[in-house]
Amino acid sequence: MKYLVLFCFIFAFGWSAISHSQPWIKTSELSLRADVETLVDIGIITVPITTYPLMWSGIIKNIDNIDINNVPSEYKSIFWRVKKASRQAFSNIKKKQIQVTLSNSETVLRSFGDKQRGNLELRASSSHVKKNIALNIEVTRLIDPSDGERTSYEGSYISSVIGNWVFSLGYIEKWWGASWDSANLLSNNAKAPLGISISRNYTNQSDDKFLQWLGRWNVSAFVSKLEKERYQSKPIFSGVSFSTKLISSLETSLRFARLSADVTSADVENTNKNSIAEKTTTSLDFRWSIPFSAELGLPTNIYASVTDECYKNYSSQILGISSFKTIFSSQWRTYLEYADTTNNDQKELSDTDNDYQLDYRFKQRSIGSTYGNQSKAITLGIIGNIDRYQNVEIKIQSLNINESILSNVVDDQNTSSLIPVKTKRIMINWHLKVDRNNQFDVGLELNDKTINSYFGKNEKYRAQVSWTHFIN
Repeated sequence: MKYLVLFCFIFAFGWSAISHSQPWIKTSELSLRADVETLVDIGIITVPITTYPLMWSGIIKNIDNIDINNVPSEYKSIFWRVKKASRQAFSNIKKKQIQVTLSNSETVLRSFGDKQRGNLELRASSSHVKKNIALNIEVTRLIDPSDGERTSYEGSYISSVIGNWVFSLGYIEKWWGASWDSANLLSNNAKAPLGISISRNYTNQSDDKFLQWLGRWNVSAFVSKLEKERYQSKPIFSGVSFSTKLISSLETSLRFARLSADVTSADVENTNKNSIAEKTTTSLDFRWSIPFSAELGLPTNIYASVTDECYKNYSSQILGISSFKTIFSSQWRTYLEYADTTNNDQKELSDTDNDYQLDYRFKQRSIGSTYGNQSKAITLGIIGNIDRYQNVEIKIQSLNINESILSNVVDDQNTSSLIPVKTKRIMINWHLKVDRNNQFDVGLELNDKTINSYFGKNEKYRAQVSWTHFIN
């Protein structure tokens, strides 16, 4: 499969008719997500928006049905930015993209909007969208990565629309939930494994009279194959997400994720027994836009996620509030988020299973929480569109990672930090579009404590700079 993807990349990158376009909003597009959420909170976008990748189809339909004269003047620039991004997603502009990233260490804590992983990366990508098919080839070369994989195809996929369903095959990052900093069930913290997925294209209300009470709804599902190095053969990761807007301001989601693997063990009487080990995790999420007519003066939403691992009543929670405000012609979205993956019985951790090693991880990274098991995080996040050329992200955090009394037991370790650590963290990312062909991204992360993880030692500071060149 790797050689096939590499061949496709060489072919596509050398093809002069490639256009850099995507049929969905990716987990790396933080500023665009902030704009979309603002339009949701003021009632312009009415489709479910908490399952990523987020299909453009329903958003485009909402925007095309809106008269610009009915959009409040304060939000017209946001409206036009989203509309422009939607046009570019299906445009035939002929260009390719390369990116170089330098930093002093690997990314240990990864959240929505993050793209880079290694301390030195060279990335090349190109994509092509036609009426019913989309192709993206993305190859990244890393220097001395912690997992030993110097070449990554994360982000590569082929996708096709059949009826109102989108079928995809590839390495596609996903994010389930309305949260920004961490997610309980599925996030972009771990690498995206190779898999197939299906999602509803237009999340409109059903024409069936018996289903119209569901309002606008969406279903997404996937099946992926995890790494061979696990203790069992054929480890499979799958999930289903169902989201609905029973009322225009409230989105509710019920989601399931399942880990399973074949187990062969030498039991009593020295007979080999084959069985299937499995672990199912359930999540209930909601996002409520406080009615814009409530005279708050600014678009605001409240969101929450509760995850049940079906073992000793264990659950993890995320609570948050997000709002928008224009200040001196710059547009700012802020959020305050609390994430908790701890429990009273510290012998059972949120992403490990000592019986079958069904750890909720891929290549040593937590598939869900940014901070792994037995952790708490409070985050104040600020996302600002300063002008048409630049935007900024700021995070101020209080982190308590790996509270476990079993932190010295290898099988139960939190992969973000091998030992308990309490730290304050400040992160700033600045994105500048120099011209139509070049973009610079600069990031700085400050911690008052070092974090020792499976991915190396994260110093008290981390600096990163990226240069992206778009080739016409």
